[in-house]
Amino acid sequence: MLSQGGSVDLCAKADAMLNDFNENMDKYHSFVNNLLSHISDHLSDNTMNFTFIHWNDRELWETIIPVSLSAINWPAVSSRVIIRMRNNFEDYLNSLEDESLVVEAENMNLKIAHDRERHNFRISVYDFTRYCSKISGPEYRLALQTFDKGEIVCGKNSVSKMLRESFVSDLKEKVKETDAKRSMDIMHDYSQQIQRIHAIGEEMSKEVDLGAVDSNSFPPCIKHYITDIQASVNLPHIARFTLVSFLHNIGMEESGVMDIFSNVPDFSKKITEYQVKHIIGEISGTQYTPPKCATIRSNHQCYQGDDPVCALPNMNHPLTYYKIKKLKKKGR
Repeated sequence: MLSQGGSVDLCAKADAMLNDFNENMDKYHSFVNNLLSHISDHLSDNTMNFTFIHWNDRELWETIIPVSLSAINWPAVSSRVIIRMRNNFEDYLNSLEDESLVVEAENMNLKIAHDRERHNFRISVYDFTRYCSKISGPEYRLALQTFDKGEIVCGKNSVSKMLRESFVSDLKEKVKETDAKRSMDIMHDYSQQIQRIHAIGEEMSKEVDLGAVDSNSFPPCIKHYITDIQASVNLPHIARFTLVSFLHNIGMEESGVMDIFSNVPDFSKKITEYQVKHIIGEISGTQYTPPKCATIRSNHQCYQGDDPVCALPNMNHPLTYYKIKKLKKKGR
């Protein structure tokens, strides 16, 4: 996890790697060049495959990746890159022996015990719920787990997926906390590659078509969910429900909602169609509205930030936000 002052430490480490003469400079610069070239070559078609990263060289990637993404300074691009890295990191975890997997968990500040005789692992309820909430499938729901002495018993596959989600969460936090201007100064030799990535990101952002709805009037949470989906992030259930019900209530057609969700990692047309039809009332008979802001906040899916409309005293619902922004545009 990111230590106190971690942003400064990462920048200082990256600066020493790339700009101070040292015996490993060629390796460090080769890594940055491979990373940025691979992103620019495969960002638009989302076929990034970071097989060139040696995950056991933790100090290298744990320093260079956050600083590189901070220098790019584009959250949607960072999210897409990290989600694609997630798959390669999970492959690495699955390749480890059980004891090595426990060591990897310790490196990520997660306490996981290994039972050699039973060939399984034990993890706290807190850590299990923290990371499994982002993993699809009923087998990762708390109610279906086996408990022993207050801990959850699980297999290697579950541990790998939890560590995968910890990797995503931690890397995103490091990018967020790392100073973009300082990172850009450190990465001055790669400014042209970074500009190329920005140009690709600009073109990608123009391709999103939300039909007749006014996307500029969306509340921050809805914008965040859509950005995550564009980056192939697997949204938690409440975020999916909120997004579908919101888009339906402001007039988006079912086909438009389906198109948005087609980019999620676990996309299934049949399952998504059923879920969408249920929320919009074609199956359930009830047309649902999004949860209130208080519910979204309590589920850690609020991204209010310093948005002035979110801060209004009467702001308690995503649809209210949308209506207020629309009225402001009409000058009312």
